[in-house]
Amino acid sequence: VAEAVALADRIVLIEAGGIAGDFPVDLRRPRKRGSAEFARIEAAILERLLAPVG
Repeated sequence: VAEAVALADRIVLIEAGGIAGDFPVDLRRPRKRGSAEFARIEAAILERLLAPVG
């Protein structure tokens, strides 16, 4: 997830053929992995990825 946040401008999660999450990554480059905003985006994606199904 950290690599996706570091490289992408947008991260889209797909589940069961539909969009399960759409996360824009509006961070300046070069991106600082230790920044609060980087951590916030990473945490939001991980929360969605690890959420129970159903």
